[in-house]
Amino acid sequence: RCKFLRINAEKAPFFVAKLKIQTLPTLIVFDDGKAIDRLVGFEGLSRDSKKPDEWPTRRLQEWLDMTGAIEYKPSPEDEEEDDLAQRVGALGLANRYRGKSVYSRDIAYDDE
Repeated sequence: RCKFLRINAEKAPFFVAKLKIQTLPTLIVFDDGKAIDRLVGFEGLSRDSKKPDEWPTRRLQEWLDMTGAIEYKPSPEDEEEDDLAQRVGALGLANRYRGKSVYSRDIAYDDE
């Protein structure tokens, strides 16, 4: 079960400080009260670096699915146009980081 909460950063400075939010927008995914992933400024959702604010909604849905927050099943049209799982799998990250976003700054990408 997933719940979404929007906080006005100007009116909730305690939460901004506690969650160490430095950039808006920031999405934080919690599981059992622990922050498990975050998306800062929608970084990585756009495929065009010249247009970082232009990306399809399904990219956010895919990110939320990768964190485990929601279950997202793309439509056949989406799969043909933008198969994120195939691109991530080609990089060798899909199974290794299941449950962690490839966009997260908190993942150690070296082998331990």
